[in-house]
Amino acid sequence: MGIKLVALEGPDGGGKTLLATMLSELGINTTKEPNSQHINTPPRPKYPNKEDPNFAIDVAKFHSYMAYCHFLHLDWLKQQKGIVVTDRYFPISHRIYLRFWGMDEHFGKSLNQLTSFSIQPELIIYIEAQPDVLMARKGKSEIFSLNDYSQLIKIYREEILKVKCRRLLKVTDVKEDFELIKRSISVFADSELIKYGN
Repeated sequence: MGIKLVALEGPDGGGKTLLATMLSELGINTTKEPNSQHINTPPRPKYPNKEDPNFAIDVAKFHSYMAYCHFLHLDWLKQQKGIVVTDRYFPISHRIYLRFWGMDEHFGKSLNQLTSFSIQPELIIYIEAQPDVLMARKGKSEIFSLNDYSQLIKIYREEILKVKCRRLLKVTDVKEDFELIKRSISVFADSELIKYGN
């Protein structure tokens, strides 16, 4: 039996880490990108800020860092069997953030090449909350404004549908939708594409 990859995606503050913890408590193998507990990663570079004069350089550094960590992560993933849930998955989330930063044309080609070596998720669980809810959960941020969260959600809605996977599950509250999430994971190997939620 090979790996069955489940990717948790959505803007910061949606509940990905909470969901990964809840699934881990059920005995499901979980990990995280880029800073997985299963691999040793180098220190994370400065998070790109659009208002910073060195923004383009910071994006390039962040892109290189994420790609390096993803290859380390892939080595670990390829040794696993059964269901593995990852809190973020580089080929999905990084493409969305590159577009958010307006840098997708600069790094899109290299990202496509990197993605060709990656494992295709069987299931994507997309967690979406309202921008004001995300702001409240994350607290005051110098990087993400309310408008930034609105823009990220719009990009996620467009890009997540482009990702090839066997199932796509959309939820808005990981606690309220936990039973649906568990059922979806238990049957995600079915061949048909099923979209839940609105």
